[in-house]
Amino acid sequence: MDLIVAGRPIADEIQLSLAPVFLLTAIAGLLTVLTSRLGRATDHARLVAERIRADGDVDYDLAAFAVLRRRIALLRRAIGAIVVAAFVICLVIILIFLGEYLSVPISWAIGAMFIAAMAMLIASFAFLLLEISLSTQKWNQNFWD
Repeated sequence: MDLIVAGRPIADEIQLSLAPVFLLTAIAGLLTVLTSRLGRATDHARLVAERIRADGDVDYDLAAFAVLRRRIALLRRAIGAIVVAAFVICLVIILIFLGEYLSVPISWAIGAMFIAAMAMLIASFAFLLLEISLSTQKWNQNFWD
């Protein structure tokens, strides 16, 4: 019984760290979506670049290539932001445990880092939304014209 009571603070820290751990799982899912979209856009850009080299419909292909380059840049930013968010969440989990072991009041740091991680997550979603908008923009124009 003494082991359970003595281990109670660590059990509390583990409970506190569960929410950030679940957030990491969600981030991993979003990262999978982003890398998949990046791979598809990159493959498409390679095909368009080959057509440009083969002197096909150069004006259309150059315009398509410019859109693909913009999409790839947005996806890279989204991936960068989500990776930074994951990194900061990992640091939050570490700080939760260090705060208990060092008996140092670092809740302000944990809160600030969590806010920073949420800001990066928001930025990643914004980049994804812009990329999706860009990828469907031409399709919508062709469909309704």
